[in-house]
Parts: sequence; C-alpha cells; structure tokens
Amino acid sequence: MLRRCDGAKYRIAVSSKCPTGEWLDVIMPHLVRSSGMVFVNAGANKGYNVAEFLQRYASSNAPSSVAWHDALVRFEPNLDSPCGVCGACNSNSTTAVKRRNYDVPVRAYALEMIPSTAALLARMFAFFKIAGSAEHATVSSHSGKARVPAFAAGRENAIAKMHHAERTLRNASASSTATPMAITQMVTLDKFAAGNRIDRIDLLSIDTEGHDALVLEGARHLLQHKRVEVLEFEYHSVGMWDGTTLHHRNLKNVSAALHNFGYSCFWQRGRDSESAKTDRSSAADASLVSMNGVSWCDMYEFRSWSNIVCAHSPTVLAAMRSLSI
Repeated sequence: MLRRCDGAKYRIAVSSKCPTGEWLDVIMPHLVRSSGMVFVNAGANKGYNVAEFLQRYASSNAPSSVAWHDALVRFEPNLDSPCGVCGACNSNSTTAVKRRNYDVPVRAYALEMIPSTAALLARMFAFFKIAGSAEHATVSSHSGKARVPAFAAGRENAIAKMHHAERTLRNASASSTATPMAITQMVTLDKFAAGNRIDRIDLLSIDTEGHDALVLEGARHLLQHKRVEVLEFEYHSVGMWDGTTLHHRNLKNVSAALHNFGYSCFWQRGRDSESAKTDRSSAADASLVSMNGVSWCDMYEFRSWSNIVCAHSPTVLAAMRSLSI
C-alpha cells in the first residue's frame, strides 16, 4: 500500500525544477573553509554552477553569471540556450548569488560528456583562470570507455530526450542518420577524487540528464566516509530514472542508501512552485522539504524533473532545517 504524502510537501516536491537555491546562501557560514574548498560538477553543462560557487566563496576574482554568459557566447556564438534552461545568466533572477565577503582558495572540477561542451568549458576555465580543471568525461558507476552523442556545444537537453544510452547505441549502429558518436573516458567519482588527490568535496553537483543515480553509485566510497559535505542531484523521467529502462533506478532505493550513509535529503522548492500561492501553512515559507528516512512517502516516486539536496554535517543540516518543513 502506498504511503501518502502531506499535500503541501508533495506540491513542493513535484514543482522542484529550477530551484530557488536559497539553501546555498543559508549554509555558507557553515560550509566555508578558510584553508580552501573543492567543488565538483558532474554533468557541468554550460558551467554556471561553477561560476556561482566561485561567486559565493572566492568573490575577489569570481566571474559574474553575466560575465560567464558573455564569455560563452564570445567563444561559441551559436551556443544553444546560452542562459541555460533555468535562466542562470539573468542577474535579476532568483538564482542571482548573494555575495559574501568570503575569499578562500577554491578548486573547481567540471566533468562534461559532450565533447564540444567540455572543450568550451576548458576555454572558460583558462579565460577566467579557474583553479582545477574542465574535463571531457562521462561520470558513472564504473570506469572504462563509452560512446556518447557528439552534439553541438550546450545541447545537454537533447541527451535527456534520448532516454538511455543503450537505445542510443542501438540506433547509432542501425541508422546512417543517427546522432554522431564520440569516445569518452568513463570514470567514477571515487576514482576521479583519488586521482586528483581530493580528500573532501564541499559541494558535489550532479546533473547528468537522468543518470545521476549511477554517479552516486560510483561515489560510494566518498559517501560512506562522508567525504562529500553537501550533494545535489536531479530526479527525472528519463535515463536510468525511466521506469521502462532495463535496470532502471528507483528514488526510494537511492534515498535509502544515502540515509544509510548518514545523509539527510530534501526536495528543493522550484521558482515556479505554486504551493506558496495556495498554501496557508508553514509550507508557504519553506524552501526545502525533508524527503528521506522517516520522511519518505511512496508518492515521491513520481519520476519527473525535480531537484534534491543532501548533507550530513549537523551544523549544515540545522541551517537547512530552518528552511524546511
């Protein structure tokens, strides 16, 4: 029998695409490390998350989101959706970063599977002199080689529409009009962290167009040892979240595994959420909704684009719970 959800919480959950990001501002004093910080972005797309992390923690030389956008289109004039799906380049939007006085050393790692997008990100890292690296790699549950779509730079949404890699590969081998393919290195986050001598990841952001569960599986060692302070990922209707896909993943199992590792997870309120307009309860002011452990309800397995954030540190979690119901 399905365990039903609180109606207000469920409405926030199903409306959590393009999140407000308020929690990112609230946790800053509890996450910052004067000795230096590490940001890892698996499925970096156009790199706006890199820019925003730098804006929060390395403010003296961080590019604004507008400057990031301008550089993107300067390097790639025909870039598809240069602002991103959620309008990340708009400095007047609710995604605009509230700058602080933090100015700590930051290393950022952007991992991107589309070859042309990865090359564009490498140019961005060089142009803005960002410590770390932008790499052409597919982050997954195991290492090796993979054939991936060779889309034009910035066309990450096209991947989501393809549903799963097995179908893509079959179509590519059977049709002369199929999407061109490229060879990429497939790597786990555990192996990537070890190879780059990363002892702790302050924020891990995952956006791999439906394959986020595989990325988490490949970070098992990091998560078991709580070497990721905060992580965010997408739940979706495509990729390995697609219930018709062979060996598909369920959010219930993924969230339970994270809970067993000591992580508490929350749905993020989306900017377009209607719950604030209709609810006359604490949900009207909530930016987060607790979703795993005792907070899980089976209706959360709705398989639609949404965003989740998890943490384990008591001080970070206290800050997050101040925003949650």
